[in-house]
Formats: sequence, structure tokens, C-alpha cells
Amino acid sequence: MASTAYGAKVAGMPNRILGQLRTLVRRATSTSAGGASATVDLLLQQYKWADPTYKANEDPLVHWAEQVFDADAQKKALMQRAWQRQIVRVGSATNPWKAVAGPAGAVVATLQRIGWTSVSASAWATDTKQAVNLVGTPPVKVRRMVRKATTASLWRDLAARNPTFAELAEGAWLEPLRAIMLSRAAPRRGGCARSVAVDGQWPQARLAEHGYVEDDRCQRCFLASGTLRHRHWKCPALEVSRSQNVDENALEMAAGSWPGKCFWDHGLHPMSEFPYVPPVREEQRRRLRGETLDFFTGNIFLDGSGHNSPHCESLNRAGWSAVCMDGIRVSGAMYGTVPGEDQDVPRAELYALRAVLPTVVKPAHIWMDHENHIKAIAKGRAWCTSAKRPNADLWRIVWWNIAELGGVDEGLRFSYTPAHTVARPGEPADVRERRIGNSWADAMAKRGRDLHVVAEAVVNRIKELHGIAKSVAAWLGTAAMTQGASGGPRDSTPRPSRAAASERATRAASAAKRPRRQHVPNPECSTCTVCRRSLKRGWELCNTTECLGPPLRRARWAETLLEGARKIVKTEAAVASAGTAASPEGLPDRHEQACNLVPRPRAPEAPQGGPPEKIPRLQTAASAHAVPAEQTGIGEEERDRGQKRANSATLSRQMAAGHVLFESDGIVWCNKCGAYTSSRLRGLGKVCPGFAKATRKSVLQRFREGRHPVS
Repeated sequence: MASTAYGAKVAGMPNRILGQLRTLVRRATSTSAGGASATVDLLLQQYKWADPTYKANEDPLVHWAEQVFDADAQKKALMQRAWQRQIVRVGSATNPWKAVAGPAGAVVATLQRIGWTSVSASAWATDTKQAVNLVGTPPVKVRRMVRKATTASLWRDLAARNPTFAELAEGAWLEPLRAIMLSRAAPRRGGCARSVAVDGQWPQARLAEHGYVEDDRCQRCFLASGTLRHRHWKCPALEVSRSQNVDENALEMAAGSWPGKCFWDHGLHPMSEFPYVPPVREEQRRRLRGETLDFFTGNIFLDGSGHNSPHCESLNRAGWSAVCMDGIRVSGAMYGTVPGEDQDVPRAELYALRAVLPTVVKPAHIWMDHENHIKAIAKGRAWCTSAKRPNADLWRIVWWNIAELGGVDEGLRFSYTPAHTVARPGEPADVRERRIGNSWADAMAKRGRDLHVVAEAVVNRIKELHGIAKSVAAWLGTAAMTQGASGGPRDSTPRPSRAAASERATRAASAAKRPRRQHVPNPECSTCTVCRRSLKRGWELCNTTECLGPPLRRARWAETLLEGARKIVKTEAAVASAGTAASPEGLPDRHEQACNLVPRPRAPEAPQGGPPEKIPRLQTAASAHAVPAEQTGIGEEERDRGQKRANSATLSRQMAAGHVLFESDGIVWCNKCGAYTSSRLRGLGKVCPGFAKATRKSVLQRFREGRHPVS
């Protein structure tokens, strides 16, 4: 992935290459798609940003944002001219990526991919009409915004092309499902829950829809169509297990349709049905009641407080505070909320410094319990305001205010104080003052956080839904895990392998292209005159009611293959001398009524020193059905052509378990895998792998040269 994404910062990544890279990454994951959604599976990986789409969108946009954030006036003018040329060239192109030339073009094309628009070289507009000013927005925040937009675009594209996930156009709530999938207590259940979530399950109704089976009923109760909804919530065979593993609230909700089919079938809660969480409002600032101090001086204590919800990031809230102490007495205090989507404690601590510096009068000693900020101040202005810093926008304002105060000197100092300390006997007076000051700052920061806390009813509702969603996800994994476990019953027929499905699809496509021929009954041989022309497709006999009846079942042909083949070989001499078609003993009567198996005469031995003749395959004789032309209505020339096609026909690979069979000196062997026998059914009784293993390559070569496999 690193080599493929090399240069994406400058040239971007076209959609074609991105699609190929997503396929490679998907194959490299620990799970298998198997007809499932690769997009959902990549979104559910332990590393949330495993989908290459995130890196393909982040690299060019964040790289451009870093250059704008640190650029001077001259560099910004150059970037603006480059953007003006590319916005016309790329914006008017039918295929934008073919017109990309340089970083500006990559930015324009990438913004189009996530639904954003470029207003200028330093200003963008998101898909929700939110303005992004690259001059004042830290690139780290731009990265978070691009990731959020990429996730939204992935869900929109998935809902548009896959009807199964049509309800997820606005996204899905993945936290409850992740809690079940990544649980170390039940890893197998978590894997099955992932399979259900990505639509990797094949219930009976889905098998019937794709033509694998004819009966779409549940194979355990036979009472209804075998859908996922029936398996999870209605099948009486799982009633006891369902009542033991599912929360009562979830069982009551399952009787209805809310919040949607994707939730009850796949455990994906649509964000369109998620409770409304009010967005973070603008900054709110308060002072202590009766406090009239307009400036802060002396010992000033800063702190931040936050509430991080494990259920939903939109519930996170943070607040800050600044307390001025005169000994152990509070002489002034203010607190407030942290505006914006970034609601974390480090930003709240820094926001407190940003808010208090305009009111500071020297001498001032500022105490903070966030040691990283103290170390950052010691590193200097250039390090703090670099584009690599997460809160570079706040650091710019902080350092501007520090410069207004004359810089860091004896009159303006910054120091670290431990947080949440307790009183100890004999502690010094200065330690006691710092402990009391920090405790006051902590209490005021919590007040600031509570100014914009989400309503308790909304929080409780989300907690309840989180528990229900976890219970549902756990049950979906359990229900999938019990299918055929330890040889137990299944509610669906096992899906055929990919090779068999591909061969089936190819055969169906070729059959659809061939024009159907009208079957003409032939009373003399109980078959039809078209059978001999159908032999090139194997034992596909006529299925008309006037002719033979339902087609012969070929599923058990592999079991009787050797017996019938050996009897064919044994009757070769008799057939050759009699000159008539002989039916091998032991084959089913319906085979005798339809088309008898007879061998072709063995090829003559090659002259001494000359190349061996081609070894004949087991052949299906059409001469058994030969009738005079006047009885069949078929011209002699057309009948000769049919005779040639019949003589070159072989047993179908499906009848012979995939083997391509030849017979040589009484030995039946496969020209694909090299399996052979003259007495017992071993390798030929198994499905042909399609290639010769290392131990069979020399044997297969000897067969093809007309020699015995071992002597």
C-alpha cells in the first residue's frame, strides 16, 4: 500500500488506482468477503482508517493545508495562481484525473470526490456548506474533517449501489457492533457478527434468489421463507436460544420495524434514526457571583475538564476555568465552554490560557496541571505554532498575547502543579496554596463543562440504545455461529464453492445464448432425435414429457464412474466383434433407455520408434440412436455432422467430478490431475483439483507419452 500511495500527496490518487488498491487491501485482511460488502468490512476493521480511501483523500488535502498554514504572502500568491489554472482545467474535464497536473489539480479532483468545493487556494466549502479557512484551521483538524467527509461519501456510495444497505445513506452507528466484534471474551462470536454485518451470510432465501436452490423455505422449520429476519427473530427452532441471549427490550422492539431492516438483519443502526444531539454552541463565559475583578495577577491557576462518552463522540463536552488566588482566598475566577467540535481536555486547558492572557497584569505566575503545555512553552513559539501541532490555532493567539505582555520573563512565568493532590501533615505553605488553588480551578472547570452538557434524557436514551444494539449484535453472531456447529442442523443449504458457482454461471450464460431446438420424439429408442446433438454438453438429455421425462440425476455419477468404465473396457472386444452398441451391465435402466455407453476402439500401437497415437477418451456412442434418415426427417449430410460431433463428445466434467478421463491398457486416468486406477476407486472418486500435484506430474507425463505410469 505504501508503494502504491507514494506520491499521492503531490499527484493525488485516481479512482481507478484507488479501486485496485482497495481490492488488494481487502484481500489482505483477516476476513473473507464471500459475496459480502468490502466497504462495510473495511469500515469495521480494528484500525478505523484501514480503507485506502482515507489515505487517498487525506494526503493531498492535508499536504496542501500544511503549505497554506505556514505560507507567507509570496507563497500564498503562487499557490493562488496555480489553483486558478487547475480549477479551470480540472473542473471542466470529463475525467478530472486525466487533467490533473501538480498538487493544485490533485486538490481540486480530490475535493470533487468527497463532495467538497474549492472557493480559493486557501478556502474550501464542505458538503454541509461549512466554510474551511486553511489560514486559521490547523491541518490536523483538516485531517479529521476529511476523514469524516470520506466516511460519509463511502456510506452514500454503498447505499446507492447496494439495495441491502439502502437505509445507510447517512451512515451507521458502529460503536455497539465494534464492542461485540473486538471482544476478546468471545472471538468466534465476534467473527460471526462481522460476517452478518457485512452481508456474508447465505440464508435459504438468498440461495434461491441466486439460483442455487429451488426451495426458499427455512430448512429447520419449513414454515416460512428462510430470510435473515426469519432466522434471527421468527424461526421457532431458535426460540429457546433467542430468549436466553437477547435483551427483553430488544425482543419487544424486534416485533416492529424501527429502526430499520439493516439493524435487525445486520446489526447496523442507521444514523438517520439516531437520537438528535444538539451541536456545540458558541463559547459561553461566566464569573463567580459578586466577583468584580477585571484583571488577573499574582498566582493564577488554570484547568480544563471534559466528559467523554464511550457510546457516541457527539456527546463529548469540555470546559475551562481560570482562578486568581490571594494566598488561600479566591480573588477572582471565570469559567466557560470550549467551542467547536474538538471537545477534549488538552484543548480545554489551552483554551483557558487563551482566555485569561488578555486580562493578565504583571507580575503573574500561571500554574497548569497539564505538563505538556508547560514543556511546549519552553520549546518556543515556532514549535508551538507549527502546522504539525493539533492546537496550532490556539497557540498562535496565546503567543501573540505573550508577546503583547513582553514575552516570558520574571514578570510572566509558567509552572506545573500536580493535579488532585490531598492534604498531608506538615505540608509547606506554598504547597498548600497550590493545592487549594488547583482544586478551585478544577471545580470551576466542571462548571464550565456543565454549561453545555447534553440533556440527561438524550444521554439515557443513547445508553439504552447502545445496550440494545450490543445485545442484538451478540445474538446475530450467536445465531450465525450455531449454523451447522458440531454437525448440528442448518437452516440453509451449504453454498457451492466459487469454482462451481463460476462454472454454473458460465454454463447458464452459454445456454442462454444458444437457440433452443425443438425436441422430436423417436418412439423406437425412447428418446429424441436431438439427444445426439446434445451430447457435446454431457448427459443433458431431453426433459420433455413426450420424450424421456425428467433429466437423469448426475450427482451420483462419480460413485459409479469406475465400475461403469471398467465394464466398458471389459466389453470392448465383444462390442468390436459384434459391431453393435452394447449396454454395460450394472448401469441404471434409464441410462439404457436413453444413451448407452460404449468405448471407441483402442488406438493402434505406434510403430517402433515412432510417436504414439493419441490415447482415446471414454466416448459416448451416438450410433445406438442411429435411425434411417427417412424416419427422423434429418438429412444425411446433417446427420453425418451430428455423428462427428457425437464421436468427439466426452463425459462432462460435472459428471466425472471434474476429471477429464482417458483409458489406456485397462487403466482409467485423468488428464488434469493425474489420478488413475485399474482396480479401486480412489483419486477418481474425489473432486478433481484441476492440476497435478508434485507427486503426480511425472505420472501424468508418462501417461501422455503412452507409457505405463510406474514401469
